[in-house]
Order: sequence, then C-alpha cells, then structure tokens
Amino acid sequence: MTIKQSALTSCLLLAVLLVSSLYIPIEVFTRAEGEVVPFHPLSHADFPDDGVLLTIRIEEGSYVEKGAVIAELDNREMKLNLQILHEKQQQMEKKLALLNGLLDEQLDNDTIDEVAFNDQIQRFVTLQKNYRDNVDNLESLVNLDTKKNAAMQQLVKKNVAGALQADDSMQKLLRNKKDLLKARKEFEERIIFDIERYEERQRDIVNTIQLNKLYIEKTLVFAPVSGIVRHIYYPAEGSFVSQGDKFADIIESSDSPFKIRLFVAPSDIGMIEENDDVVIRVDTYDHSVFGTIEGKISQISLDRTHEHRNERFYRIMVTPHITHLSKGGEAHSLKYGMTLYATIERGTVSLMSYLMKPVIKHFHEVGHL
Repeated sequence: MTIKQSALTSCLLLAVLLVSSLYIPIEVFTRAEGEVVPFHPLSHADFPDDGVLLTIRIEEGSYVEKGAVIAELDNREMKLNLQILHEKQQQMEKKLALLNGLLDEQLDNDTIDEVAFNDQIQRFVTLQKNYRDNVDNLESLVNLDTKKNAAMQQLVKKNVAGALQADDSMQKLLRNKKDLLKARKEFEERIIFDIERYEERQRDIVNTIQLNKLYIEKTLVFAPVSGIVRHIYYPAEGSFVSQGDKFADIIESSDSPFKIRLFVAPSDIGMIEENDDVVIRVDTYDHSVFGTIEGKISQISLDRTHEHRNERFYRIMVTPHITHLSKGGEAHSLKYGMTLYATIERGTVSLMSYLMKPVIKHFHEVGHL
C-alpha cells in the first residue's frame, strides 16, 4: 500500500469516526462526596428547669418511646411533700365520710326520733302507773309480823322512791323536749359547718397536690420522639444543669431511617435536578464486592449552605431505594455518619460534544466564540 493510499484510508477512517461520534451517546455524571444522615432532623431533649441530675434512664444507642422519662432531676423533697399531701387528703376524706354519715343519720331519723321520743314518754308513764299499783298492792299485804312489816315497809319506800324518781324523769324529759330538738338542730348545723370547712381544706390540698405534680413534672426529661438515642451530653449523674440545656439527641424512627447528604460544587449544580438518579458507593464497603445503592434526589438547597472541607457546597438530599448492602445473602446496614461518594446522572451527550467540550470552553475563555 502506497503512502497515498494509507493517507486516504486514514482520512476515511477519521471521517467515519467523526461521523459516528455524532451518534455515539455518552452518559455524563457528576461525582460528589457525602455521608449517611437520619431521614428526619435530629430531635433534642432539653432540661425543663435548673437542678442536679439525679437519674439517667437511657444510654447511647438505646431505643426510647415518645413521652418516656429519660432523665430526672433531684426532686426527692418534692416527692416527699407530695406523699405527705396525699396522706392528708386521705385523712380528710375519712373525716368527711364520718361527718356526712352523721348528717345523713340525723336527717334520716328526723321523724323516727320524734316517734321514739313519744314512745319513750309513754313508757315512762306506764312505768309510773305500774310503780303506783305495786305500792297499793304491797300496802294491802302488810301483816302484823314486825320483821315482815319492817321489811315490807322498806320495800314499799324503795318502790315509792323509784316511782317518784321515774315521774321526775318523765317531767324533766317533757320539759326538755324543745331543748332537745333545739340541741339536735344545732348539732346538725355544726356538722354542716364542719363539712364545709373540711371540704374547703380538701380543695386546698388538691390544688397543692396539682401544683406539686407540676413542679415534679418540670424535673423530668421526656423523649420528644420515638427513636434511637444518638448522643447524651450529660452522661454523669450529679451534674448541675440549667434550663434549656441539651440532654440528648434522638434520631426519630421512620419507615426510611436513612437519607444520603451530598456536597455538590457550585460548578456542577446547574445540571442537577430533583428526581435525578444517583448511584452511591459507600467507603466502608468495597463496591466491587458489596455493590452499590441506587436512589433519587429529593431536595436541592437554594444556596451554598453547607461547609465541607473548608469550602461551601450545595447540599443535596438523596432518598436511597434500600438501606443496606448485601454480600452472600448477608445484609450489611448503613450507619449514621458513614462517608461515601456518589455519581449523579446528568443525561447523555454525543461523543463529539464530549470531546469538543474542552476546545469550545477554551475558545469561549479567550473570546473567540
């Protein structure tokens, strides 16, 4: 083959290559570093008041339910006061129960007492008549026997004295009937007064109990969400804390516990859009062995809001399709804070455009295009 033929063949091959490069697609990617982060922002459990940390009920890595008590400030004196107040409340309830029972008894027996009172008077009258009949019978049976007569006279005097005493009691009871009813009315009024007084005391005790419960509640730290305890800022009991101090960070549980946060340079952000596909390679696991994780972009920051390696980057959030890598059927879950790098698909361009891009960029910079 002559030199002319070789040159012609080379030109022909180059022409074919140039023409074909116009139709050969090349996928374009943007590479970005990142890390594994929780799906939800970290939730913080703060101290509601000043005090001394008495009890810690969680540890890092443990799971907590929303609303569970995870720490407690020193509230032993408050609890003792609350116990005393509860005992006072129980005593007050017993006193009120007795007073109400007395009042009910008086009210229920209002008419029955009158009947019983009249019956008592009739029994006294009957008793007096029987005593006088007995005296008459004894006098008719007296004989001349001195000893018997003396004994009988003594017995007669005794019975007469008993009859007179019974008659005096009856008259006194009749005279004091109105006084007894008045005393009974005053007794009922005193019971009602004491009931009202004890009820007022009971209300004060209940209000004080509620106030003490609020004070005790302010010494408790509750979990704001259900999830995993990531970090405890005060791991030692006995520490003095101030109101608003952060006690622990909790990662909220969710169906998708992880998200991927990427740091994209400003020069690459213009070609990236939401729902773009992302391929993630975790540094901890060799992607040639464990494979990769695919996902989609769910959010792009409006400005360079995140500083990474002393440079400001755009923050891109990626929702992964899975949260673990597999090897030999064994799953290896991702952990918060794992570093990674990802390739973001930016579409396809022709081979010619890709090869000519540096040349075109150069001419733009020098101002010839």
